[in-house]
Amino acid sequence: DSLANLQAFERSDLRREHLARLGDWVEGDAAWEAMTGLEFWFSPPPGTVVPQPSRPRMALVMVAMVFTLVLVIGSAVNAVFARLPFETPYPLRLLVTIAIEVVLMTWWLMPLVTRRLARWIYPQRRTT
Repeated sequence: DSLANLQAFERSDLRREHLARLGDWVEGDAAWEAMTGLEFWFSPPPGTVVPQPSRPRMALVMVAMVFTLVLVIGSAVNAVFARLPFETPYPLRLLVTIAIEVVLMTWWLMPLVTRRLARWIYPQRRTT
C-alpha cells in the first residue's frame, strides 16, 4: 500500500525466511531502478546491468535531438500558422511545437535513436 511498507517488508525476517526456503525456485532478488532524469527516453540494450546511460552521452544526444526538432518543427509550425488569416500568439505556436516534439521524441525518435546508438550510449563495461 506504500513504498515505505514495501521496503520494510523487503528487509523483514519473514521475507528472508521465505526466500531461504524458495532459493532453488527463484533466479535472484528483485532489482530496483531509480530514474534520476530523462533516462526513460533511453531504452537499454539487452544484457544491460546498469539501466542508466552515460550522462554526457545522453545529454549530447538530447541536445542534438532537441536542436534539430526545434529548428525543423518550429519552422514548419510557424509556416503553417503564417498561412492563417489571423495573427497567432507566439506562446501558442511554441506550445504546438513543443507538444509535437515531445510526442515524436517519446514514442518514435528516442526509441529509434537509442536502438541505433545503444553501444555508444551504454558503455561496454555496463553490459553482460
